[in-house]
Amino acid sequence: MEKTSREEKAGKKKYAGFTLIELLAVIAIIGLLAAAILASLNAARARSRDARRKADLNQIRVAVELYVATNGTLPGSSGPGNCNNAGGCNSTDAQPWIPGLIQQYISAIPVDPSNSATYRYRYRPNAATGDYEIDAPVEADYESAQNDGGNENICPSSSTCRYEIGTDLTRLQTGP
Repeated sequence: MEKTSREEKAGKKKYAGFTLIELLAVIAIIGLLAAAILASLNAARARSRDARRKADLNQIRVAVELYVATNGTLPGSSGPGNCNNAGGCNSTDAQPWIPGLIQQYISAIPVDPSNSATYRYRYRPNAATGDYEIDAPVEADYESAQNDGGNENICPSSSTCRYEIGTDLTRLQTGP
């Protein structure tokens, strides 16, 4: 009996473990799953930053409206830190980037979550008309932004799409 089992063992070698091809297949599948998860995670982060931008713009709008109700003029429309130019004041400018709002109307003026020169908030008062605009770029959430009263023909799915709020308007605009 012992001799037969040795002969069987000699004829059939049994290996414990996986072959190289099996390991490579498992690694490839894990890599594909990881890539899909990272892609969806990055998209979720971009949508989260867009939601934060919208909330920040509304917070700034409320502070500007309180300032106007108290002072009868727009913040930064004249005097030091004048924002009454074509480019307006940006969140990447020196702080506070909207002069006159801090402390009494808002504790701190928000800046873009990415805080980069590409993504920045912009405030543009028009002292002549008493109107103002506050805008921020849209990173990923174009459809949601368009459903907030925007014109879909004005805002293509590109990096030029911006949230914009201001005096009697909530819309989107394209532009730098």
